[in-house]
Amino acid sequence: MLKRIAVCVCSSLLVISVVVLIRTFTFNIKNDTISPCQQTEKHLKIDVETNSQKIDIFRQALRFKTISWSPGVYETEELTKFRLFIEQTYPTVHKSPFVKYEVVANYSMLYTVEGSDKKLFPYLLTSHLDVVPVTEENWKFDPFAAELHEGYIYGRGAIDVKGSVMGIMEALEHALKSGFKPKRSFFIAFGHDEEVTGYDGAYHIAQTLESRGVQLEYLLDEGLSIAKDFFKGLHPVAMIGVAEKGQAIVKLSVNGTAGHSAIPHGESVIGILSGAIHRIESNPQPDLFGTGVERAIFEHLAPKLPFLPRMFLSNLWLFRPLVSWVLSRQPTTNALIRTVNAVTRFDAGIKDNVLSESAEAVVDYRIHPSQTLEQVFDFHRKIINDDRVKTTLKNYIAPSLTSPYDEASFGYHTVKNSIREVFPDVLVVPGVTIGNTDTHHYKHLTKSIYRFIPAVLTPETANMVHGDNEKISKTAEHSKIDVGTNPQIVENFRQALRFKTIAWSPGVYETEELTKLRLFIEQTYPTVQKSPFVKYEVVANYSLLYTIEGSDKTLTPYLLGAHLDVVPVTEENWKFDPFAAELHEGYIYGRGAIDVKLGVMGILEALEHALKSGFKPKRSFFVAFGHDEEVSGYDGAFHIARTLERRGVKLEFLFDEGLMIIKDFFKGLPPVAMIGVVEKGQAIVKLSVNGTAGHSSAPPTESVIGILSAAICNIESNPQPDMFGTGAERASFEHLAPKLPFIPRVLLSNLWLFRPLVSWFLSRKPATNTFVRTASAVTRFNSGIKDNVIPASAEAVLNHRIHPSQTVQQVIEYDRKIINDDRVKITLKSSLDPSATSPYDDNSFGYHTLKNSIREIYTDVLVVPGLMIANTDTHHYKHMTKSIYRFNPAFVTPETASMVHGDNERISVANFEKAVNFYYHVILNSDHDKLSSTKKKS
Repeated sequence: MLKRIAVCVCSSLLVISVVVLIRTFTFNIKNDTISPCQQTEKHLKIDVETNSQKIDIFRQALRFKTISWSPGVYETEELTKFRLFIEQTYPTVHKSPFVKYEVVANYSMLYTVEGSDKKLFPYLLTSHLDVVPVTEENWKFDPFAAELHEGYIYGRGAIDVKGSVMGIMEALEHALKSGFKPKRSFFIAFGHDEEVTGYDGAYHIAQTLESRGVQLEYLLDEGLSIAKDFFKGLHPVAMIGVAEKGQAIVKLSVNGTAGHSAIPHGESVIGILSGAIHRIESNPQPDLFGTGVERAIFEHLAPKLPFLPRMFLSNLWLFRPLVSWVLSRQPTTNALIRTVNAVTRFDAGIKDNVLSESAEAVVDYRIHPSQTLEQVFDFHRKIINDDRVKTTLKNYIAPSLTSPYDEASFGYHTVKNSIREVFPDVLVVPGVTIGNTDTHHYKHLTKSIYRFIPAVLTPETANMVHGDNEKISKTAEHSKIDVGTNPQIVENFRQALRFKTIAWSPGVYETEELTKLRLFIEQTYPTVQKSPFVKYEVVANYSLLYTIEGSDKTLTPYLLGAHLDVVPVTEENWKFDPFAAELHEGYIYGRGAIDVKLGVMGILEALEHALKSGFKPKRSFFVAFGHDEEVSGYDGAFHIARTLERRGVKLEFLFDEGLMIIKDFFKGLPPVAMIGVVEKGQAIVKLSVNGTAGHSSAPPTESVIGILSAAICNIESNPQPDMFGTGAERASFEHLAPKLPFIPRVLLSNLWLFRPLVSWFLSRKPATNTFVRTASAVTRFNSGIKDNVIPASAEAVLNHRIHPSQTVQQVIEYDRKIINDDRVKITLKSSLDPSATSPYDDNSFGYHTLKNSIREIYTDVLVVPGLMIANTDTHHYKHMTKSIYRFNPAFVTPETASMVHGDNERISVANFEKAVNFYYHVILNSDHDKLSSTKKKS
């Protein structure tokens, strides 16, 4: 019997273990990624960094002492000054024909922005003008001086919540100035007493809107923020509050008899009340973890965590009590799992030697959304268990309903996508707001209420919001160029594609077309050509070199490279004229659309825009366009590099064309952006056989063609050695492993065991086989002059693309071994050694600058280091830096990648827009003096 029980127990444990492991590796939340239907074109970001006036405006807003002291008691004069300041600072908003502006309840502000489509429900952006009091002596600086210190602005309201007030106003002012004509109506509402209930401000705004019959699509107010170090090793977490805790302010009172302290009572009123408070604090409200939104927070985070926490959070059906116990140990997480209570006041006694006849205390309950006030009170009374302690409810706000956050929720996904466009490295999850906001006043206007503050906090800095030394970083996000409203940028690109700048062979290229393209560039970008920061040179007759002088000579410069030439075309295979730049169904067709006039025009558009916007570079940089990259680069990039070397230039990093953004790399995987950190070498090998000519009627046993054919068969049947796992290709797959489904994740996470299997699988397809080994292609075979004459010689050409773990000599030796025929002569025509591997660790400024720039524009892609399988101009610059990176901001699939040097090369207009924006971000991000300023990501 015991044996059977033991077997049953072991079997059950085995089943549970299997279920736990399966859920651990397969658990995911469907709406953790941006819903395709919610993706929109990228919008213009306001470049705060190049406009210090916006920082000064924000600092001025912090100087108004708009303190709320208690309900009905606030600094009315300061609120009036602040309102007048806003009216004067944003003239476009206040004069726009789309905007109706009202002052509500003397100090609150309401803007109605009229949209053209009345069928669309409006939304509301709301915030508040008031701030909480301060204890000045605890502050590092005057809390109302808005001191700027080490990149931070100190001031009461910097985060809660004048940052939002001024952020909304700056955004609306900028949008209207830029010609924005809203389709959907919306409201902006600023209450003036949120910190003391909001019943004088937001309440009246809500009543005003209700009286007009307004119903909202959604509402966005202050709330949760971006939490850094939420879990060790986890990206910052942006929580959107979809529910809000309730609040009950409870007075506890005990009455007794006064007396002299010389004759104390058995139990004093203070002692009775102290006992009640002790019992309240010793017996927390029930654990409700898993019954509300807090469960969704952790389930959304689970797939991103290391194994152990992932296992626990993916299997809350089993580990809920353990997880809840861990969360209850920290105040910030304990607040998520239950109703919490804080004793905020205790008053008793008037004299040291007199027994008090009464005692009062105040308990602030923050009520979990799964509890009611009655349930909280029942538990409260049960724990106190003393009829002498009277409980009185002073104030009550019910917990909110949970707003929708599924895939169909327009408001939630609008906020989520906006966060990810601006903060591309964060994880966005639903959350529960543990404090109270003005949103409860608007609850009858919409069921979709969201709470978020775009500020980054850590567990250590979170208490500054209502505490001491409240501050916010002035670090700016960068503006994106809105190509959609500037069709001239697209036309410039199409015109560049019309120049037939074909490179035919080394030294043979279309010089007239190259000259025309150069003149077009000079005319099209006048700000670049005339800027006092820019020195422009023509190198080797046709190549272009720009030197952009920065103000800080201690910073090492960088270089952005591309090339002006393109490969030849076979016109009859094209859908459109390859040099007409035809625009068809959103795509621009043309030779060079991707390789690589995209880079040339993208860089120039970005630089033109930056300089026009007042950009003053701190770090110097170079822009270099060779004119013969497609045929070796020795007439173009080689001379640019020698020019820079003669001037003693050393580079922080170099960024040239290279790998692209690959869609459908793995089934179910987001697009993958590979930054080439290493480049394959190349060896052009001639194979030749000599014999005796003769008549075809009397053929020899082996002809020169037959001998050479056998050699080629041996080469193709015996590929170069498997080198998978010895180079950067291993890093590519290991970076991708955590994002993959269970089986490929297991294989790629354990290459120490499964390397041969993975290598075998990759070698089955040409596109992935090239990552595994030196790839060999027979590109030419020439022999014979007449149909009935046996030729005396035969020649073939092998093109080897050499894996970085091999040398040219090793490849040739392997050829000789495999051919194993002395009659076949092997001659090395030309060679290029594989590059060294550039750094891509956490300290690599160049790699992370590119990675961050990619993720700022292409928010849904995975960025990994990669192996560049073709050759670029970068080898000419190898003596100037060890940090060389190769990336082309274009989308391809395994099926469309061949168009780059093939037929119907094309790029979408949307992709070109993103490319311009990407290069712009590279320029701005590279201008930082250290990696930490560019938001380094793991």
